[in-house]
Amino acid sequence: MRILDLTRELYNAALQERRDAWRKAGKSVTVYEQMRLLGEVKAVRPEYQGVYAQVLQETLKRLDLGLTHFVATSEGEIVEAPRHFQKAEEKLAKAQRELSRKKKGSNRRKKARLKVAKLHRKIANQRKDFHHKVARKLVNRYGTIVHEDLNALGLARTRLSKGVLDAGWAQFIAILSAKAASAGRRVVAVKPHYTSQICPECGSVRRKELSERVHACECGCVLDRDVAAAKVILALGLDGALGDGQRVAAPA
Repeated sequence: MRILDLTRELYNAALQERRDAWRKAGKSVTVYEQMRLLGEVKAVRPEYQGVYAQVLQETLKRLDLGLTHFVATSEGEIVEAPRHFQKAEEKLAKAQRELSRKKKGSNRRKKARLKVAKLHRKIANQRKDFHHKVARKLVNRYGTIVHEDLNALGLARTRLSKGVLDAGWAQFIAILSAKAASAGRRVVAVKPHYTSQICPECGSVRRKELSERVHACECGCVLDRDVAAAKVILALGLDGALGDGQRVAAPA
């Protein structure tokens, strides 16, 4: 196996381990716990002995970021998603259960309803504050900002709905666009089709499963999947030129 194949295999196996740990035991497996097992991996799989430890560690670190991306820039900067709703979900569920137990029309039910509304308002305010801060940072840094024209409403009807609604992408893009217009910046939306399948260096297209979080192309380009997509999105939004001068275009 080549190094690219091995790092991709390690990434997907580590991701599956984290998912299984959470689904079966409600336990989070950290990147550091997985790093400590790399020695055992090399002992069981001799082909990994030819890969530098630092390369394997960086593969796992990419996974750690990949699970929490809110924004990935073409320069490789990652903004983690704060997941305000998921963090408050248990407290909110408890408040909603208390509301359901209260007698309709009673003062206790009214107080319980206000408590639920207060929690929702707090989550919404935290999300909006986060959006304003990230948007301001991007507008201050870039003259042109290119983003995927995501169908947030459509995604909210899929199995990704909780994460989509928690991220609040539609609100973020609206805030970003308003700040950019005020500052004289340019915001460009591009169709999201195939942006994560195209190599930002050579333009070749390879379909990836959602679980594949590393972009590893035969041309030698190895990047976090979201960072690779960000480079493609930027090229599509500007003049279509890739890293090696080739033109990029989404397949028909």
